[in-house]
Amino acid sequence: AGTELPQHRNKAGNMSSNSLLYSPSSLLAIASVQVPAAGLSLIASSAVAAMVGRSRNGGLRTPYRRIIFGLCIADILQSIALLTGPWMLPSWAMIPGLWGSPPPLEKEDNFTQNDVEESGILCQLNGSFLHCGILSVSMYTCLLC
Repeated sequence: AGTELPQHRNKAGNMSSNSLLYSPSSLLAIASVQVPAAGLSLIASSAVAAMVGRSRNGGLRTPYRRIIFGLCIADILQSIALLTGPWMLPSWAMIPGLWGSPPPLEKEDNFTQNDVEESGILCQLNGSFLHCGILSVSMYTCLLC
């Protein structure tokens, strides 16, 4: 048998902070690369979408320009999700001290299903943007072939 990390779950079935895959300093390092890269992608895709959309040489009349415009919009969705991702964690998944978050409440293991659902709405919305962006970018890239 291999070495297994202990799996600590609270009553809602979610992983507790005792079984982190990454340390808070590793998560900060990952986010410090992810956020600027997503910001640059957002700016570049917005600029290309604006140039293609406002072009005086035909605008969105050709299929190629429409595909490039759609690809830019899909990349903008994906970039927004990547840009905001590190801050859109539900409250039960926050790591104490990361992004200045307060330590967990005394009743960390007493979350109800309603608490988990309400605190995860932004996380779910962010995940939806990310998946929509990833799928759309892939499909628009295939259309270019």
